[in-house]
Amino acid sequence: MVYGFLDFSDWFLTAYPDYFISPLRINGSAIESIFSVLKFTAGGNLSASNYGSFRGRVITGREVITNSNSERGYRDDVILVSGSITSSTCPAESRESYSVRLVYDPFGIQEMKQFCLSANLSQSTIGGRQGSNACTIIVALVGYHFVKLALPELTLSTLSSQWFDVLVDSMLTGNALHDLLFDGEARNLDIEDAVESCGNDLHIASYDQPIGFDLRSGDLSPLVQTLQARATRHQRQAAVFISGFKSVALLIWETGAFAIFDSHMHAQFGAIISYVPKGPTSSTNIVSWLSKMVQKYFNGALGLCTLTFVTYDCT
Repeated sequence: MVYGFLDFSDWFLTAYPDYFISPLRINGSAIESIFSVLKFTAGGNLSASNYGSFRGRVITGREVITNSNSERGYRDDVILVSGSITSSTCPAESRESYSVRLVYDPFGIQEMKQFCLSANLSQSTIGGRQGSNACTIIVALVGYHFVKLALPELTLSTLSSQWFDVLVDSMLTGNALHDLLFDGEARNLDIEDAVESCGNDLHIASYDQPIGFDLRSGDLSPLVQTLQARATRHQRQAAVFISGFKSVALLIWETGAFAIFDSHMHAQFGAIISYVPKGPTSSTNIVSWLSKMVQKYFNGALGLCTLTFVTYDCT
């Protein structure tokens, strides 16, 4: 055991007489640049007890950006976002840096886009959390904002601030509602449970009978055909799709374009939203993306699933 630099030097030079020590000088500005990031991440409350966890978050955030760049395809973009995230339910401000990786033609599916949020932006990590079972509540809130705010199609090569704010606020608010209702209990909900527990907070006016699918054989055509039929209505629609205790938001524009929002962690990424424009294979592409996404990030397959379309009170 050695104590301090001088004690270490004595030990080292005695143990390794043929070597030498060449200290590198570090000035006050360099030290500040290192620890100010940690202090900023900790909201000014950095201490010995929380140093390790906040250092891990900083390292993870940097690795997300590094990995995003190193794994990029020739058409991928990394969008950097920095700012404060707040919610009406969670008024405490959390300011961090975020990255959004835009992937073109994910899994080789033409004309699709996939926006991958950084690891600190998922239902289980946002605001420094460690776990969440609020996915059904979160995606129901995303559906409400999608309908009420008439959110635009994701045709641009960036995730607009309006979309970013909706996704972040829905995750914060959804987690807060789940915590309030179930006091930290790891409880998964279907849409009926969510309506019974907090339907007014979700602004849900009604919901259709859930449509069940057995996709265990790998035949995805029943789900594809259902979405094709819904797209012909030329109405803005939002639904909650549940498979394997995970809920995602399925969104349809009046044009027949589709999007899926998944608030869970996805390996080195956080939440993901995918988009496919109107076309003859739009429903096939969005279902194919969903199947491949589950296989890649959750090492599973679409099995027994339900799709529930929701009507919101937007007055």
